[in-house]
Amino acid sequence: MQLAGLRFFQNRSSLFEYPWRTWLAAISGLVLWALLILTISYQWQARTTITLGDYYDPPFLQGNFSPGEVSQGNNRSFRWTTGDATIGVPLAGRGSWTTKIDLLTQHPDSSPVNAVLDFGSNATIALPDTNETRIVHALIPANATSSGNVALGLRSNLYQEQTASARTLGVAVFNVELASTQSRPWLPPLLAVVLLSLILLGIAASILLTGINWPWAVGLSAAIGVGLALPVMLARVPHTFWLPNLAVLAGLSVGLIAALRKIVPWLMRKGGIELEPHTLTILLGLFLFGFWIKAAGQVYPYMIAIDIHWHMERVRWILDGRLAEMYKPGAFNESVMPEKEFGKERPIIPYSPFFHIFATSFALLPFQMETTAKIFSSIIDSSYIFLIYFFARSFDFPRRVGLLAAAFYNVVPLTYLLHSWGNVPTTFGMWWTFMSIAFIIGAWGKLDQRKVWWSFAALLTVAFLMYTVMAVFLGLLLCIWMSYIAITKRSERRQARSVITAMLVGVLGSTIVYYGLYIPGIIEKTIPYFTTTFTEGQEAVGAIQYQPTAYDNFLAYRTRLWNHGLMIPFLLLPFALWVIARLRTRQPETRLWMGSIWMCAMVTVSLLFTVIDRNVPMVDKHIIFLIPVWAILMAMLMDLALKRWRWSSIIFGLAYLGLFAMSIELWTRRIASVKQIW
Repeated sequence: MQLAGLRFFQNRSSLFEYPWRTWLAAISGLVLWALLILTISYQWQARTTITLGDYYDPPFLQGNFSPGEVSQGNNRSFRWTTGDATIGVPLAGRGSWTTKIDLLTQHPDSSPVNAVLDFGSNATIALPDTNETRIVHALIPANATSSGNVALGLRSNLYQEQTASARTLGVAVFNVELASTQSRPWLPPLLAVVLLSLILLGIAASILLTGINWPWAVGLSAAIGVGLALPVMLARVPHTFWLPNLAVLAGLSVGLIAALRKIVPWLMRKGGIELEPHTLTILLGLFLFGFWIKAAGQVYPYMIAIDIHWHMERVRWILDGRLAEMYKPGAFNESVMPEKEFGKERPIIPYSPFFHIFATSFALLPFQMETTAKIFSSIIDSSYIFLIYFFARSFDFPRRVGLLAAAFYNVVPLTYLLHSWGNVPTTFGMWWTFMSIAFIIGAWGKLDQRKVWWSFAALLTVAFLMYTVMAVFLGLLLCIWMSYIAITKRSERRQARSVITAMLVGVLGSTIVYYGLYIPGIIEKTIPYFTTTFTEGQEAVGAIQYQPTAYDNFLAYRTRLWNHGLMIPFLLLPFALWVIARLRTRQPETRLWMGSIWMCAMVTVSLLFTVIDRNVPMVDKHIIFLIPVWAILMAMLMDLALKRWRWSSIIFGLAYLGLFAMSIELWTRRIASVKQIW
């Protein structure tokens, strides 16, 4: 096993110690592999149907098109061209293609349309005017697709409606069918080969940077290449749209792993944890794995993260000089409270705009802000594994517990659901919350030092400002956690007092900066509102009861916990807390005392908001908040079982695979089914 470990893990201090022949063999091998698998993939016949005006057509449209409409006669969707317009499929494949286009070439005043269908390379077809829809069959010549892109250009005269809608009308296009012919060139599109080569090289470099030896890095990358080529073979569209996005991810992942390889050990060391090289490799591998699964899904062509567009529109408000509308009480904070859930007379609840202020930096990047936000969310979420490992090791759990806990976070379905909802402020706010917790744990014993204390107070101020719900969670957690320490550990009261005073400074600072604007409204409207809802129910304020009865609430949680992959951890939670309490008693010299108190405080906050959730929908934030605790406790139980029964590793391995399968099923289903504004 030791020899196998040396073969799997690098024993070199620097990647540049590899001889140049190794680099040449790895790079040329992956490029040739990309060429080979794409050559095979592109020999498979490609077919696709594009329905104009339906939900899935925007990626194909270039130029001037009207919004989607539905014909009154046969209930079919279509779009009008409103100038020069193109329906394009990038990297569809070289060679000739057949096409069937269902369109209408007539204007309301019967003026000449003079429509022309242009395939490029001087391949054009003049379309006669007709007063009804017709299907045009055409052959796209091979010289028009030499780049691998298929493009159908439409030009025509335009008609301007003299009505209130004032539509500009060219040609009405209903449907486009494309199919590659049997005479397909052997070589795939050059750009497809370049993109897949960049993806494979980026993945291999990222794996290599984690600390895995080069044969494994190249082999894993080559295997992933097959997994990416198969979708291109079996469903050319939309997967050719995916390749440029994945190439960007590949480059980004190289930079991330290179940076994290330096930053993570430094931060861990600051918190009193020394990372062995192999442990760092495993943690970086877990990060890379989680990041790619989540980010690759986020940049899938049809993936819609539900709230992302809404949040980025608010970021555009700030860029347009409308920050005051979001900062002061008014329409912005009311817009996040649906009338059916809160009634017409909504309470005054601050909704922090500080994530949106931070997200204005996304405009500096050459990508759509929605795409940047989704990738950013994946990075932040994947980085939780380092925090979870840090928590476990800081409480003196063995290394195996920390790694099992970090891996547990990667396979829990609920973490994927958060990305489907597109609630990036929650992800970012929770990250600041856990960073604050990590600061307390790592700096414990030094929190009464002036520099450390002021740094912590500043961190708490930012954490409180970043996301309001997490600010409440964090404030309650610190009060419960530090109160229990002060009561049970007299020797630690000075440190607990330092945390509480820093928290008060953080509360004061965030109140001065932002929350103070809402105090009059909270006193006048919010307190009476919630007094009414908790005593008389939500119906008393004109809102719909989230769960009609406590039993309905229980059933809803039972279903959600099962779907989230947390039912067994939930059932084992009391037993796990009892076990850690016993371990704490048996090992008084360790920091298990701090870990057990922290976990009990986290559970208390989560249970408190479980009760509140019946009247104020939490959207499972209180469950997500508790995942690090579940991860560490489940890892602790697994470690105890493995010490006694080595064969239990098979059961736990299957359990992790089962959770991951649930996550992938939920992730792919949400990507395929969620529809909202692009």
